[in-house]
Amino acid sequence: MFATWMKNNGETLDTISQILGHSNTNITKIYTIHSLDKAAIATNKVVENMLSIFGLNVCLNEILSGIVP
Repeated sequence: MFATWMKNNGETLDTISQILGHSNTNITKIYTIHSLDKAAIATNKVVENMLSIFGLNVCLNEILSGIVP
């Protein structure tokens, strides 16, 4: 997830490739895509857990702001 974090914070693929010691940016792209998949899976798990705890009737904004019944 390091490569994805750097990319999301404005770093170029060339710079990330150099830091990670990759011979070209295509290798770095694989790591950023793999990390994005992991992030999506983790996000989906969080949403599923929230729905199981709070149910569909609780607005997401209320959950995020801490106003939970």
